Amino acid sequence: MKKYYIKTFGCQMNAADSDMFSEYLISCGYLPTDTPDNADIVIINTCSVRQHAEERAFTEIGDMKHYKAANPNGKVIVVGCMAENLGDEIKKKYQQVDLVIGAKNTQNFPEIMTQSGIIQKGIAAAVAKNDNKISSHITIMRGCNNFCSYCIVPYVRGPEQSKPVDEILKEITDLTERGIKEISLLGQNVNSYFSNNVDFADLLAKVSEIKNIKRIRFMTNHPKDVSDKLLKSISTLNKVCHHIHLPLQSGSDKILELMNRKYTFENYYQLVRKIRYYISEISITSDIMTGFPTETDKDHKATIEAINKIGFDFTYVFKYSPRSKTEAFKLKDDVTKEKKEKWHKELLDLCNSIAKERNTKLIGTLSEVLVESSADTPEINDDKKEFFGKGRDNRGIVFRSAKNLIGQSINVKITQAKIHSLIGEVEN
Repeated sequence: MKKYYIKTFGCQMNAADSDMFSEYLISCGYLPTDTPDNADIVIINTCSVRQHAEERAFTEIGDMKHYKAANPNGKVIVVGCMAENLGDEIKKKYQQVDLVIGAKNTQNFPEIMTQSGIIQKGIAAAVAKNDNKISSHITIMRGCNNFCSYCIVPYVRGPEQSKPVDEILKEITDLTERGIKEISLLGQNVNSYFSNNVDFADLLAKVSEIKNIKRIRFMTNHPKDVSDKLLKSISTLNKVCHHIHLPLQSGSDKILELMNRKYTFENYYQLVRKIRYYISEISITSDIMTGFPTETDKDHKATIEAINKIGFDFTYVFKYSPRSKTEAFKLKDDVTKEKKEKWHKELLDLCNSIAKERNTKLIGTLSEVLVESSADTPEINDDKKEFFGKGRDNRGIVFRSAKNLIGQSINVKITQAKIHSLIGEVEN
């Protein structure tokens, strides 16, 4: 039996694309493997959002030289945003790469694979049901029209294109027939979804009507497009989880304007207040970027004050990385590496402290957990396994049980709090 290996870098949309590649290859008779050494096809799904992501992908591609030496008939395929942005360079520099598929063409992956001769036409098999997988992603739109000055996504993924409603609903219904109970709706900015007079709030309502879906998640959101209609939908649709990822990026109005974010901090803060008014128990997570060109200690302090004022449930903190083709690339990258490192640590420590504090307040409360996975714990001498799931607020929760609870919704009492997760006990 032929095998394939996929290495994925970057966002959840890349993860969703990798799932699509995987499903197609399985339908063609391939089996997944967790190492490239014995794979007939190796796919490297790349990210271009930050230089570090590109460097990791280049390292992985470089390592494929050894793979090709040991497997001369094996095929190496590079896909995704870096493939779109630097495809010509990859083809010239890395002879071990057989095929490059840019982010704008990932939807055409099956056709490209057959046209290239890597997959023979007519090969197909039934996709097996995965009884242990209960959560999946659906990409509802691709591309972005916002052109934040630091972001390369509009250039590598193109303009916004919303997937037709009927197609989304069919995909989700098909997934439920294979055991999926939770769906995540993905887009660069899901708030701007619009197809056949259906906006994102309408789409949430339609997905909620699918019988066997228990939970609906979504990301990412642009603050300027979060509507009252959407907030009312989140608050009233029982299947929609109470979590919103709302990137702030900076607390400085000067920096926000240079970033072309199209809002001030006060706009953002009032939106957060409105969100918490509509859904009091909602979890709000965010992204913060530090070291943007022209950023000063005053701007950095404004971001610290903003984070303290809002109190995010969790925050991803990134250092600015110049991206060619973007407007910010034209600005001098004038914040020193040392200052970026210092600011990054200060912000990360602050955000983690706030996250731990907010999680600690949940000790003693009950959380409805949809159980996703389990792991053996031989170091603990009992007949229980460790299970992992998420609450409706997107917090990861770990607990132990002797029963197989995967796919079930259970109540867990929170007993311990960490920065990134909670620990609890099954409530009888």
